Amino acid sequence: MRTHSKLATIVALLAITFLALARPRAQEPKGATIEGLVLSRQHAIFIKFRVEIVKGKWRRAGVSDSDGHFEFDGLEPGIYILQPEKTKPECLVPLRRVRITVVKDEKVHADLMLRPADDYEEKCVVDQSHP
Repeated sequence: MRTHSKLATIVALLAITFLALARPRAQEPKGATIEGLVLSRQHAIFIKFRVEIVKGKWRRAGVSDSDGHFEFDGLEPGIYILQPEKTKPECLVPLRRVRITVVKDEKVHADLMLRPADDYEEKCVVDQSHP
């Protein structure tokens, strides 16, 4: 009887161990991440603003959230350019060119700061709430 109870305990422990190991775990993001905010010179946030990252001929677009935050993950190591997605008229331009170098599995914070283009200083109105 005692051997039977020890065997049952061992089987139960093995089953619990197997279930714990077989349980799906949250996947760690593979690749690098670039994240940041879309801001004006006065540090006002731009919500639902389309941004893109470019690496050579490759590009990926995204949209800032209700806090002005954007994020691109799963990126290969390399040099990326962060910029507003091309829109017409181009009344907003980056305050400075944002060039980002990332390495494998690194998370980089880089803000995209915008200013009105010279020709649009007084006329620039942004409404990107509707795609």
